[in-house]
Amino acid sequence: MFVYRVRHVLSETVLVVIIDLFSDVRDIASHRAVVDWVGSLLEGEGLNVLVNNAGVNHSGNFDAVTKEDMMEDFEVNAVGPLMVAKVLYTVFTVYYQKQF
Repeated sequence: MFVYRVRHVLSETVLVVIIDLFSDVRDIASHRAVVDWVGSLLEGEGLNVLVNNAGVNHSGNFDAVTKEDMMEDFEVNAVGPLMVAKVLYTVFTVYYQKQF
């Protein structure tokens, strides 16, 4: 499940769509819905920039950090954003096929 806010910023040469997407990047099943939604928002123009900012940090004493904490950090900070970018690849290719 994802929640979003959309803001359009129009300059002389470019339309920027800023999407604040609140989602658990570990929820792989929700990624397809995000792609479908972004694709419909862009009306077939494709995506050319993605700022994929996800993060979690377990802080505390070194002695208290567990393997489970570290695996969650890795899954949220590395694997999740990679999976989001991977599933959005199709939306990127639409943009770049139109450019070249």
